[in-house]
Amino acid sequence: MNIINKILTFALTIPTLLFFSIFTLSNSNLTFISFWPFDVKIFLPIWVLSIGFFFIGLFLGCALMFVYNLNNYFK
Repeated sequence: MNIINKILTFALTIPTLLFFSIFTLSNSNLTFISFWPFDVKIFLPIWVLSIGFFFIGLFLGCALMFVYNLNNYFK
């Protein structure tokens, strides 16, 4: 059962990752981020924002899993 789970995970992850990577890199339109109290606008391509948010989510997920599993480490 474990090997089937690994194969299915691999078979679903790779095409999904490729699809979203191609979709992300093809969006080269500029968007801006404004910080409300300040009069600053930063213009960035959409792919930079999406990859940035992906890595922020990846980092936060890893940090939360680390904190969650910290209890098991000290047992």
